[in-house]
Formats: sequence, structure tokens, C-alpha cells
Amino acid sequence: MNVVNYTKQDQEQIISAFVKRFKNIKRILILLIVLLIISLFITVIWLGVEGTNRLKVHTIGIALALGIAGIKLSLDKRFLKDFTAIYNEGCNPILALAIVDRIKSYRTVFKSYKITFLLALGRNEEAKQILDTLMLRSKDNVKITVFEHELLQFLYHDAKKDIESALEILEKLEKLVDETKIEKHASLGYIISTMRASIAVLQADYPQAKQLYLHLLETRTEMITKVSCHYHLGYIAIQLNNLKEAKERLQYVITNGNTLNQVKLAKQLMEAHKLFD
Repeated sequence: MNVVNYTKQDQEQIISAFVKRFKNIKRILILLIVLLIISLFITVIWLGVEGTNRLKVHTIGIALALGIAGIKLSLDKRFLKDFTAIYNEGCNPILALAIVDRIKSYRTVFKSYKITFLLALGRNEEAKQILDTLMLRSKDNVKITVFEHELLQFLYHDAKKDIESALEILEKLEKLVDETKIEKHASLGYIISTMRASIAVLQADYPQAKQLYLHLLETRTEMITKVSCHYHLGYIAIQLNNLKEAKERLQYVITNGNTLNQVKLAKQLMEAHKLFD
């Protein structure tokens, strides 16, 4: 997905399309469940429930249930891939947030996405309110991992420039990774590197921060990461008095950052240091 600025009409069409897809996924699931119940009912009547026939009924039921789960999983995966591309590749948290609000899902995954989008827009306190709610609900077995809780906490404290809290969370996450050997998070290395880079900036260790962000820039392909790295590298360049590099980095953010709060921050930095032509 290219970074583009959609018109209001384009945005409404995109939002409506995602809402329609989300509703269709729920309708398909309901339809499949109904078909499962009907199929089992007919099978029971036809085969009876005695002896080996009971095993056949059970086997058919499992097969149908697995089929339903597979279809639902496939639809969910495609939906989330296209949805997250609006943010990851389109750098458009405003549009992504509008989609989340319109689909009105109570699923924790969408609550987590909403926190990320709000933080990307600089709406930190709104994000914290949702995060606090998720933390309370997690006691009732809501499906959000400790790692994800802590990661969202870090994003909040990083955005608030709360270095002490950010450091505590980073240490906790690194310990969690070592103890549990979490493998389902394919981007763990990237996440930890990003957190270390953020903390290095907060600690004014600019050479270390620059090295980490340059590594991320070389190894990651999604636009949201590239924009974020360029923003931080631009900020670091200012601190190291390399205004030419700072101008190039921050201009990249302004050109490609779409609705990210970092675009506003990049403009403020360029204005403050007279980097505009």
C-alpha cells in the first residue's frame, strides 16, 4: 500500500468496505454454525447414536467444526492483513482508528490496535484509559498476553518521555522473553531493539541510539517503521549538530508520514532549527 492522502469520500468508501467485510465474516460464521447444527441433527437421525455410529457422528462433528474454524481463521487473517496495512504501510492512524470505531468490535485485538493508533496520534491519555481497562479485564481471562500488556505500557511511557517507567518495562520484557522463550512473536527482536533505541534517546546516548535506528532502517521494510526511524534519526542529527542530515530525515517524515503525529513533530523541529528552505 502506497502512502497517500485520501479524500473524505475515499476514506468513507474504505471504512464502509472494511465494515462490510467485518459484518460478512460474522454472518458467515453464524451461517456455518447453523449448518453444523443442522448437519449434526440430520446425521444423528440418519445414523442413530448407538455403537460405532456414535463415533461416526462425533467424527463428522469434529470435521465440520475444524472446517468452520479454518474458514473463520482465513477470513480473519486476510481482514487483519489488509486492515493493518493502512497503518503499517499507509501510515494513516486516523483512517485505521475510524475503521476500529465503526466496526464496534469488543475483541481485545482491536482494543490493542486502537491504543497503538491513539499513541501514534499523540493522544496518550485516551490510549492509557483503554489500556487500564484492558489490564483490569485481563483478570477475567481476556485473551491478551502479559507481553502485549507490557509492550503497550512501554509505548505509553515512551510517548510520555517517562524514562524510569520505560526502563522498568524493558527489563521486565527482556526477562519475560528469556524465561518463557516466547516464539509466537516473530518480531520480538525488532520490538526489543526499538525499545532500546527509544530509551537510548531518552538517556541522551545519541551515538548508541543512532546505531540502533540505522540497523532497524536497514532490516525493516514496512513504511511505518521507516518513517519512525527517520524521525528519530532526524532528531538525533539535530542533537549531534548535523543539520543537513536532520533536514533530509525530517523531510522524509513529512513526505511519507501521512497522518502520524510525528509529521507535526518533524515540522516543529524543522521550524525551530530553521531547516525549511
